[in-house]
This record gives sequence, structure tokens and C-alpha cells, in this order.
Amino acid sequence: MLQKPRYGWFVLPGGKVEPGELWPDAARREVYEETGLTVSGLRLHGVHLLEQIHSDGSCVRQILAQFSAQAVEGVLLRTSKEGRLVRVSEQDLNRLPMDEGDRRILKCTLWSLDMPDAPVCYGKFTYATGQVLREWQVQPTEFRQAIFGLEQREEYPQR
Repeated sequence: MLQKPRYGWFVLPGGKVEPGELWPDAARREVYEETGLTVSGLRLHGVHLLEQIHSDGSCVRQILAQFSAQAVEGVLLRTSKEGRLVRVSEQDLNRLPMDEGDRRILKCTLWSLDMPDAPVCYGKFTYATGQVLREWQVQPTEFRQAIFGLEQREEYPQR
């Protein structure tokens, strides 16, 4: 995972899809640019809507696609232009400083890795100013129940 210098948060490699580029190609390119690794055999695990609500009421929306790779080649860089690279175990995820929406998205992906027939996870994550997660939901419901033990969407109290 990358540890970004701005907040010290951990994130997976990723970025924007370039004009004319398909999502899997963008995923392979971003992983290579940010880690030095070449990935193949990509599998789509999630499609998520991220909404950032600003204090003036405006909203910026982004779509995130979450992939895994069956094969990885190369040597992991120690640092890249995006931050410091660190190998992280699944057990470490709950203690790492990271965006809470990213943590939930990653848990959905990890849960479905060994399940060839696992459905794609669809999520919506709404943030307030300062990257504070206010509300989130994922479908299908087996993700919520198996991973989080929750049956309906979760909302956070206003601060």
C-alpha cells in the first residue's frame, strides 16, 4: 500500500482514467507508475460512487473501480512520487490510518478474492468537508452482513 505524505493515510495504488483508456488499462498503468510492479489477470471487484459534500453545499462526485490481479511481476519500489510503499497484512487493516470508506471498499475486495463467483460490490460513500465519512452503503447485502455484520446503511452523526 502507499502511505500518502499529506495525511499519512494508507491507500491502494490508483488514479484517473486517461482519455481513450479503458479502466483495466488505467489500473495496470497506475499500479506500474506508483509501485514499479506489472499486474495481469485483472478482476473487477467493486464500483463505487464517492461524493464529497462541501460546506457551501456543492458536491463533487467520482467513480472508483476496484480491481485485483492474479499475477504480479517486478520489484516493489520503496517510494514513488505518490508516497512510501509498504507491504501490509490483512490483519493490519483495522489499525492503519486510512480513509474509512477506503477501508470498507478494501474489506469488500478482500472478502471476495477467494470466491470466483462473488458478485461485484457496488457502494456509495458520502463525505463532508475534511474527508469525514458521513454515510455509506454497499450492495449486494451479503457484503454488509458477512464483512460488517450490518443489515442497512450506516450513517454517522453530524459533527
